[in-house]
Amino acid sequence: MALAMPPCNCISRPGAEERPRDIETVFMDDVDHLARFVDYPASESGPLFRSMFPRPDIDFSEQQKAEIIEWHADGIKEAITGGRTHLRKIRHSDGIVVGLAGWVLERCPKEQATSNKNKTTTEIAKVGGKQKFKNWTGSLEPLKKERQRAIGHLDIVCRITIMSVCPEYQRQGLGSILMQHICEDMDRLGRHGYVLASPVGVKLYSKFGFEAVGQVDTPYGPITSMLRGRQPRPSLRA
Repeated sequence: MALAMPPCNCISRPGAEERPRDIETVFMDDVDHLARFVDYPASESGPLFRSMFPRPDIDFSEQQKAEIIEWHADGIKEAITGGRTHLRKIRHSDGIVVGLAGWVLERCPKEQATSNKNKTTTEIAKVGGKQKFKNWTGSLEPLKKERQRAIGHLDIVCRITIMSVCPEYQRQGLGSILMQHICEDMDRLGRHGYVLASPVGVKLYSKFGFEAVGQVDTPYGPITSMLRGRQPRPSLRA
C-alpha cells in the first residue's frame, strides 16, 4: 500500500506557483496523518465540531486532543473497512496529503435502516463501547432527522460525508478539485447529491449545483441541508 507523507508539526504554506497533484485512493497507512493534520484541524472551527466538543474559551488539553483525533481516525478507518464509503485524498505538489473527501450511496429508508442497525452493532464492537464516543454523537440526532426529511423520499442519493482541507492549504482550489471529482461520480451514476454544509462550505457546494433545502440551527451557527438534482449522464459516445 502507498504510504502517506510523514506528518510534521509545521506545514509550510506552498507558493502560488505550485499546483496540486492527482486525487488518490485512501489507505490505512494514511489514517493518522489525515485525522491529525487534515480532518481535525479543518473541522474544529465548524458548528458541528463545536456542538459535539463544547469547551470554554481555553484550548483542549493534550489528552482531550488525542481522544478527539482518535475519534476522527476511527471514523476514517470505519469508512475504509466498511466498504460503502468512497474516500479520496489529494496530495499537493510539495508532496504532502492535504485534503480528504468521501461520499456514500444512501439507499431508500427501509434498506438504509437495516444497514444502519447492522453498522451500529459493528461500530460498537470496533470502538469497544467507549462511552466518550457515544456521548459525543448525541448532537447528531437533529442532523439525522433533517437528512431523513430532505432525502427520505428519494431512491438512492450520493451523500457527501467528509470534505476537509488542511487549513494552511485552503483557498487554493483544492476543495473545488475534490468536489469536481465527487460530482463526476454522481453524474456517472445519475444520482442526486446531498450534504450537510457548515457556513463556510455553502458557497463551495452552491458552486457545484447544490441548493439549500433546510437548516439545522446550533449554538455555534447553522448547518445547511443542501441537495443537488440529478444531472444527465455523460454520453458514452466519443
